[in-house]
Amino acid sequence: MLSGLFSLIGAVFLLMLLVAGTAVLPAMFALFAVAFALWLVFAVLGLVFRILGAVIVGLVALPLVLVGAGLAFAFGLALVPLVLPLLFVALIVWLVARKPRPVAALPPPVPAASR
Repeated sequence: MLSGLFSLIGAVFLLMLLVAGTAVLPAMFALFAVAFALWLVFAVLGLVFRILGAVIVGLVALPLVLVGAGLAFAFGLALVPLVLPLLFVALIVWLVARKPRPVAALPPPVPAASR
């Protein structure tokens, strides 16, 4: 008898859940629609801000890179008079080290009869 009562209470609760669920379904749908709309708005805003930030960084970074490259080139040209004599000394040392040496003369061949 007790087990039949529990199954009856379970069926009643299941019916109550079904009725309450169908009654709340339109409100839940509206809530999810609002949440989706908010997510979509902020996702699009995030995308717009990322693209805008990339464009701004690109517009600021390009002139900075060009200025930096120009300064590096000018600095390199300014150092040429200091480095050129060292390069000449290194060239002379390299040429002396790589100078071909005369091949030593081979001893005369030994005649076959004296062996």
